[in-house]
Amino acid sequence: MRRPSLALRLLTTWLLGGVTLALLVGLLVPATAGLGEVAQASGVSNPLQLRRLHLPSKVFDRNGKLLAVLSDADNREPVPLSRVPHQVVRAVLDTEDNTFFRHGGIDLKSILRALKADATSGQAVQGGSTITQQLVKNSLLTSQHSLSRKVNEAVLAYRLAHQMSKDQILDRYLNTVYFGNGAYGIEAAAKTYFGLDVDQLDTVQAALLAGLIRGPSTYDPIAHPQAALLRRDQVLDLMVTNHDLAPAAAASLRSSPLPTTVNNPSPQQDTPFVEEVKLRLLGDPRLGPTPQDRYAALYEGGLRITTSLDPSMQAQAEAAVARQMPDTGGQFTASLVAVDPTNGMVRALVSGNKASQTGYDVATGRGGSGRSPGSSFKAFVLMAALAGGHSLYDTVDGTAPCTFHLPHSPPSPPLHNAEPGGGVLTLLDATALSVNCAFLRLGVDLGLGLGNPQVPNMAHLLGIPASAAIPDVISAAIGGGVEVTPLEMATAYSTLAADGVRHAPDDPTGPSQFVESVVDRAGHVLVGGSIAGQQVVPAQQVRVANLALQAVVTAGTGTAAAIPGRPVAGKTGTTDNFTNAWFVGFTPQLCTAVWMGSPQGDVPMTDVGDVGDVFGGTFPARIWQAFMAPALADQPVMSFPAPDYALIPAGQYIQAPYTNAAPAPTTAPGTVGPGTSSPSPTLVVPRQSPYGSPPTTAYYYDTLPPDTTPPATSPDATSPLPTDTTPIPPTAPVRRYRRSPGQ
Repeated sequence: MRRPSLALRLLTTWLLGGVTLALLVGLLVPATAGLGEVAQASGVSNPLQLRRLHLPSKVFDRNGKLLAVLSDADNREPVPLSRVPHQVVRAVLDTEDNTFFRHGGIDLKSILRALKADATSGQAVQGGSTITQQLVKNSLLTSQHSLSRKVNEAVLAYRLAHQMSKDQILDRYLNTVYFGNGAYGIEAAAKTYFGLDVDQLDTVQAALLAGLIRGPSTYDPIAHPQAALLRRDQVLDLMVTNHDLAPAAAASLRSSPLPTTVNNPSPQQDTPFVEEVKLRLLGDPRLGPTPQDRYAALYEGGLRITTSLDPSMQAQAEAAVARQMPDTGGQFTASLVAVDPTNGMVRALVSGNKASQTGYDVATGRGGSGRSPGSSFKAFVLMAALAGGHSLYDTVDGTAPCTFHLPHSPPSPPLHNAEPGGGVLTLLDATALSVNCAFLRLGVDLGLGLGNPQVPNMAHLLGIPASAAIPDVISAAIGGGVEVTPLEMATAYSTLAADGVRHAPDDPTGPSQFVESVVDRAGHVLVGGSIAGQQVVPAQQVRVANLALQAVVTAGTGTAAAIPGRPVAGKTGTTDNFTNAWFVGFTPQLCTAVWMGSPQGDVPMTDVGDVGDVFGGTFPARIWQAFMAPALADQPVMSFPAPDYALIPAGQYIQAPYTNAAPAPTTAPGTVGPGTSSPSPTLVVPRQSPYGSPPTTAYYYDTLPPDTTPPATSPDATSPLPTDTTPIPPTAPVRRYRRSPGQ
């Protein structure tokens, strides 16, 4: 088929152009309209609303380092016009709209010139659209090629030119226009092609970017370097023509090389911490009333999200887990959560399920449930006892096995996984040595299994959320039936570290443990503020409990967590069949919970690494120490506030009901009280030996001097209570033999 003659093409183009101009003028200027009527007819009194720019949100750690970019939007980084160099602006204007500051949104001469050029070449070689028209097309219309769209574009450009200033239009245009390779806006283009911020661009770089606007794919310097070079040099010539560049300077710039690679934003790998931040914000109505609104705000709203994460502590936490975890072929893992007790903010988080194959985050319980805390729950039982009037000097029978006969219930099966011949010991000793039967009897005394909520109430008061159900069963005294997460345990124990002040957020729409602030693109704070501290338990009770929790580390089940020269408090925990192992501990500056187990469920951890069966006092305590020691290295050594010893009641024997506890001794072993010369309670361990006892999963303790020959057999549960109860300082070594769940 023959190509139409030049004359026919010109005639067709001019006819179409004439119709277009006639329609345009008719729409813009009614026959009898004055200037005021023109403005009214063109709709200036009804301002146009440009389509909102979709911007990625950025997540930062507490020091301002970028953690992640959340985006379902364009690669765009808006910058104010004041940051764009003069030569960049002139390169764009000389190329796209050299009369920008003189016309009213449309340039009839440019339209006619473009029509003539297009007709002469037989193809579209000049756009004829002003920058204002291009902005209208990008922000109000579609890129459809039709006469009606062009007419509508011109009308709206005229309206926009009377609604916004030239600088406002240029600012929005430079942040909207597409430069290819995924870069929207001049800042993203500068980084994509040159790895620079826009204010670092020079003239030849500006010329290349200006040339890309007309055809981002056609003039791609990576895919089509020759075309890109010719286009860049055309822009340099246009800058010379418009007196924005000297001819000699343009000639010298022609030898400048083109970029050979692009710098696409590296994909941000969502860490478990960032994932938790995202999920919390997607549920926060302050980002929008509906899930769709919140999603748009988070992924397209250009939010600046500052989190509580301490990058140094996070690195130390990951290193501690990696260094201390034994090689189990991926079967077992560890989770760690560190909380600042002064404000409740999470400073480090190791999920314990780093590949997230199951979608379950052990640290937060997201996508699953909590895990049994074992004996680490005993801290809450001890606090409930102190709140109920008990003394740290009170004594209780720790003899095992222990059986309970509750009213209207069949007898509980005897507990054989505890300490045979544990004997009578103080609550201090029972805590430090994690004696199960002692705490089970204490739990019954506090009403566990009898409908009295003292223990659950205390756990919730300290920071375990109400959603973490605590069953009314005797075994709850040693964590039985309880499911908690490392985050919840770190939060609750941080109340003990903060002298009884809780920083656990009660309102899910209030300040977050993970997010310090969320600021929108306009600078408005959407989420922010600190978690209010609340004195939920008296400081005296906490200080007394912390004496026992310090003894856990100095001479009890948690000695592996000791940090030389620094006071530490905490509690170990191990569940039945060694399926979960914990160490939760703290100093006044930092509280950390460590869990070890299988993300897949309750898998026994036996014959692991260099310890055999895994207890809270082994790998979890080692991980805790390996993290806390460097994390606190630059912080001053702080002692725990001492209680008022005169206010500690004298010790009484706890006559636990419904149990096979031995009768109360005439003189309760280990009783220490006000008026003694002791500045603090002393650790008293019954001098009994497990030598000769049958193999069990029990954890026995013995304080026989190293040169003492152990007896041939172990005393049984019915033997007389020990009478040798000479106090042993908390720093005395404790000899370990076998270990039992619950420790």
